[in-house]
Amino acid sequence: MVRWILVLAGLLGVAAGIIVLAEPANALATLAVVTGIFLVFDGVLATVASLFEHVEGRQLGVLAAVIGVLIGVILIRHPIHGVLAIGFLLGLWLIAAGVVRLAALAVLGHLRGWWTLVAVIEIAAGIVIVASPRIAISTLALLVGISFIVRGGVMAAVGWLMVEAEESGSAAPGGHVAAT
Repeated sequence: MVRWILVLAGLLGVAAGIIVLAEPANALATLAVVTGIFLVFDGVLATVASLFEHVEGRQLGVLAAVIGVLIGVILIRHPIHGVLAIGFLLGLWLIAAGVVRLAALAVLGHLRGWWTLVAVIEIAAGIVIVASPRIAISTLALLVGISFIVRGGVMAAVGWLMVEAEESGSAAPGGHVAAT
């Protein structure tokens, strides 16, 4: 049964990806709500993690989390208007997250490595997006559509391979598929 659920979920993911790519304008309101939910969830988790970590600069993490939650609530509350503002808000969030990450790294004295590169990329991407929010909306819809198609395709393929393995006789005695 789980195998067929994987196949079905994968096919639904592919269909969702095709819909997002074919009708990005119609899918953007949903995308705004999904992004809002992610930002709220991410902000709450970051806040909880900051409360339990005993490191310098954790207040900056809470600040970034609160900004993320506020933007997330706005996107959930006003998805239609959020579609118009999602690029701008995403850009602001990336700039804030990058600046906070850089500040936290500076406070900790670790201004090197991958996290510094991530922070600089976040800031640069945020600036580009704030300058032209339509770029962010189009790019986001494209990336989400492609991601849904790829993830859905992989899920469907894994589920289908599990179904074929069961049907081809690789079942263990008693009718159960042997664990691999």
